[in-house]
Amino acid sequence: MDWKLLFAKFSKDTDLEYFSSISKEEVEEIENEIGVIVSGSLLEILKETNGIRDERDYYLYSSKQMIRKYREHLDHLRMIAENDPCRILFFADDGCGNGFGHTYNNDGRIETGEVVVYYPIDNEYRIIAPDLRTWVVEWYTGKLSV
Repeated sequence: MDWKLLFAKFSKDTDLEYFSSISKEEVEEIENEIGVIVSGSLLEILKETNGIRDERDYYLYSSKQMIRKYREHLDHLRMIAENDPCRILFFADDGCGNGFGHTYNNDGRIETGEVVVYYPIDNEYRIIAPDLRTWVVEWYTGKLSV
């Protein structure tokens, strides 16, 4: 699948900046820091571009931003005295503090590929799309709201 083309299809009013594809070392950095195995559609996208942004914001996080978001998530949990983090590999956000991502199990595997939205105030998440492609189409066409 041409992920860049899919993202470009929904950004008619703006030019997107695509970053260089993810390196093996950057994949390993995510996996070691977060404890997740990067796979499926997310890995496919990252092999095309390690992040996408327009003039206002990021459409898709880079590997560095994924790690930063993970660290922020852990800091937030320490602040609210919550010891059981939601295991989410964040790849984007809604601009209001809620994160989009894939959940993963204890052994670091993304089980279903469903996309969730994480609400940090409640430390809860809910499934909003069955897969990454559906999320891209519905989020960037405005069909999906959180």
